Amino acid sequence: MEKTTEKLDIGKITTVIPDELRKLKTWVGYITKQNGGRVDKIPMNVLTGCPAKSNDPATWTDFDNAVGLAVQRNYAGIGFMFQPPYVGLDFDHCVKDGVISSQAQDILKLLNTYSEFSPSGRGIHAICKGDIPRARKISKLGLEIYTKGRFFTVTGNRLVDYPAELNECTGALKTVFSQFVDRGPADNILTLITKSQDAERFQRLYSGQWQSDYASQSEADLALCNKLAFWTGKDAGLMDSLFRQSALMRPKWDERHFGDGRTYGEVVITKAVEGCSEVYSSESLDKATIKRINANEIADHILKHHRLINFADTYYEYRNGCYRLLFIEEVQKWIKDACGMGFSASKLRNVLVALKTETFVKPDVINSVSFLNVKNGLYDVDNMKLISHTPQVYSINQLNVTYRNNAQCLLWVKTLREIFEDDSARIMLLQEYFGYCLTRDTDYEKSLFLFGEGANGKSVVLYVLEELIGRENCSSIPLEKFNDMHYVAQLRDKLVNISLETNAKADVYDNMFKAIVTGDTIAADEKYGQPFQFKPYCKLLFSTNNMPRVKDKTEGYFRRLLVLPFNRQFTVNERNPKLKYKIAGSELDGIFLWALNGLNRLRERGYFEESASMRAVKDEYRKENNNVIIFVDEVCVIDAHAEVKKDELYQAYHDWCFASGYKALRKIAFGRELQRQYEFVTDARSSYERRWEGIRLRREGESDDSVRPY
Repeated sequence: MEKTTEKLDIGKITTVIPDELRKLKTWVGYITKQNGGRVDKIPMNVLTGCPAKSNDPATWTDFDNAVGLAVQRNYAGIGFMFQPPYVGLDFDHCVKDGVISSQAQDILKLLNTYSEFSPSGRGIHAICKGDIPRARKISKLGLEIYTKGRFFTVTGNRLVDYPAELNECTGALKTVFSQFVDRGPADNILTLITKSQDAERFQRLYSGQWQSDYASQSEADLALCNKLAFWTGKDAGLMDSLFRQSALMRPKWDERHFGDGRTYGEVVITKAVEGCSEVYSSESLDKATIKRINANEIADHILKHHRLINFADTYYEYRNGCYRLLFIEEVQKWIKDACGMGFSASKLRNVLVALKTETFVKPDVINSVSFLNVKNGLYDVDNMKLISHTPQVYSINQLNVTYRNNAQCLLWVKTLREIFEDDSARIMLLQEYFGYCLTRDTDYEKSLFLFGEGANGKSVVLYVLEELIGRENCSSIPLEKFNDMHYVAQLRDKLVNISLETNAKADVYDNMFKAIVTGDTIAADEKYGQPFQFKPYCKLLFSTNNMPRVKDKTEGYFRRLLVLPFNRQFTVNERNPKLKYKIAGSELDGIFLWALNGLNRLRERGYFEESASMRAVKDEYRKENNNVIIFVDEVCVIDAHAEVKKDELYQAYHDWCFASGYKALRKIAFGRELQRQYEFVTDARSSYERRWEGIRLRREGESDDSVRPY
């Protein structure tokens, strides 16, 4: 074997090849060998110096090993072995005098993915991610498309008019197949085989899984050709075309191994044709080989055209880089269309069961906290960089932004400085909470109340947040509806719940509120549907002029609360009703970067940092919701000379709580809270009764003026 006729450009390969590919352990070296008038490229295991196999990952290695050892062994270069979801498009002889053919350019523009010149400079290799029905060779375009069983030589000689990273191209590939690939005899034959009794065994062989059935790949090659001879009516050309699309295809197929100049592939096809005594006819197929289509086959047919996942009895389809919610009626229509005349209610049920089994994923893998889904990719929060969309990341929430590392939001920052009167502490808290809203992470266990009266900027802030997150990722359940299971169901799959103009008389249902904020499992019930449970990950934001009333006075509620005061009152002349539209229409990409900075700061610190003024507002709110204080203010008199029996005071407190809708503290807790809030109220005891001194019940008709304070 000849070592090389080409030069390995280490500089280009190590700096230009996309990071995503360099991280994979699918790399080999390759050498070249003259084969008549052409040069064959033979993949090599750089660790052993033996040929590498396209169906044996043990003969592949990582990128660094491939480069280093290829240089040591003086190989022609390195290559990439394809495995799903990666797809390679090999354009042969499409470059002449430095000009790319128009047909190749049309396809490259459609894919818009990483592309490079081949080692000869006369071809182009494009690599993307996606699904293809099967490998194809389109002779009229000089194009081969495959996703496994083959390898690409790589040069790093990138086409600069196309992205430096891989793109997810399932949709574009479908267009390529529909526009450029004619449905010919090979397609029809493969369709027939998939409906035959031999389908499972044929598919194993066709996909390169021969090891359990044959002693060598050469035997497997002949076995596949024997089957192809039957199905093609001994058409040698069609047999060759179908074999080249299989995972058994290897460079040996075109090597001349015989004195008469015939290639290995030609000899195998000849043997298969000579040994074939019976060929396919439609009559024999109808009587003997066509199987009745079952539920699993219909499910497989649907999954060939739609990438689905299912969790919590709900289907999602991967489109434009994100798994989108599907209504069950859409799935049912696909099933009905696939069944045709064979559709029935029982078939529908069976196919749905098969689909659910094939597409099930666990809810805890949905929306990884490490990635934020944006329009042009997945932002890796841990490594602070953008990677390409991939269906392997189960994301169901795509933010309404495009990641641009130079995007700005000058008007937004100026507006916040005006709203918060240059108070950096409040601006930083809002920035961190915006960042928190980008993720499904609930570890920081905080809700945000935007508190303040009048025209103060709350509506601008919340409108921009809703546009940033994307309206389909937001809900708007009022606080007072959190005890209604029908309303709570709307929080599922949402990143943010924004409640405008929270009712001051609304009662906070403490247990449900805390469960949502902390991401605990809650029960819900969609109208006309079945009750279900889910873990919410939405962040709760409330706009209010007056803080809501808390019936259950627990510290757990206040601990999960952030109160952001909006103190500025904008005059009529200062207000700009179109400001929020201007900001959202031009600065969302920059606001995303601004929010990312807040998220990074929050992750580094590990908690939200409240200023003294913010804590003071929350403390006042806590005090206002202390039912012991409210009871004393409404029912009692603080008087240095007063006293009251403990049982009498507690009974009055208990009755007042019942009448006012509050949850009464236990007797001992009531006494502790009374003394904590009123230091001059003391515990007095005698041999016959226990009393409180410094307090008494207000007499009927007694006014506040009669109170004698200390």
